[in-house]
Amino acid sequence: MLVPLAAVGYRAGAPLSDNSFLWHVRAGTMQLEAGEVLRSDPYSFTAANEPWRTQSWLLDLVYGALDQRIADLAWVPWFVFVVGCGLFVFVGLSAYWATRDVMRTGLVMILVAWTGTIFMVPRPVLVSFLLLAALVAALRYPQRLSWAMVLLIWVWAGVHGSWVLGVGLIGLEALRQRSVRLVATAFVAGIASLATAHGIGTWEVTWKFLENRVALDYLSEWRAPDFTWPLLWPYVLALVAIGYLALRRRLTWSDAIVIVPFAVFGTLAARSVFPAL
Repeated sequence: MLVPLAAVGYRAGAPLSDNSFLWHVRAGTMQLEAGEVLRSDPYSFTAANEPWRTQSWLLDLVYGALDQRIADLAWVPWFVFVVGCGLFVFVGLSAYWATRDVMRTGLVMILVAWTGTIFMVPRPVLVSFLLLAALVAALRYPQRLSWAMVLLIWVWAGVHGSWVLGVGLIGLEALRQRSVRLVATAFVAGIASLATAHGIGTWEVTWKFLENRVALDYLSEWRAPDFTWPLLWPYVLALVAIGYLALRRRLTWSDAIVIVPFAVFGTLAARSVFPAL
């Protein structure tokens, strides 16, 4: 079970090569200096002062605060290591609670890490993976941890646009379990997303993203995944395992309510593979 954590440590020490991360750092320092979130474009001379939002405003503030206190981005490897380790701890907890077997838990963690270490970069998406893994763990105990799910979605809405995946997962689990409590949790979580710095703007950012999906054709990580790439093989293995378990009747039709949407989601874009897995 320590193998994934060692892999995270290796990736955390890799050279910084993600250019958009530096934009998030600068957005954080600008917000701290201004005392408010950015609502107009401060960068582009062709669109200066046009309405514009920092989707990841909450995490950008964390980046900015760290950058003001620790020089030369020396905090970045530690940030990646801590968040990445937290992610795989939650994966391990979910696997262990499901199997009650240490060896199988370790195997699940290694297979997830096989694909996941590709995404061990300091961008906000890494924290969104941590929040997703925490949400999956919380869903094991929906009666006791519904409050934690709402809190996770509230934080997630200020971190990354993928927070809608969290609300969707709660909703799918509500259908699978036929749980009125989880329906209410999904509804309250959606409302909680409005209680962030951008308010209704949190939803507007997501809506504009969906309207402008044609622009994603220019970004390699949003293109269809190449499953001949060995680092994506655990996803293929997971689909094969799902098929096998379905044939053995170890999975039910109600399980498909959650499995099928995420299985399809993972085939749509390269960056969707890991959260779907």
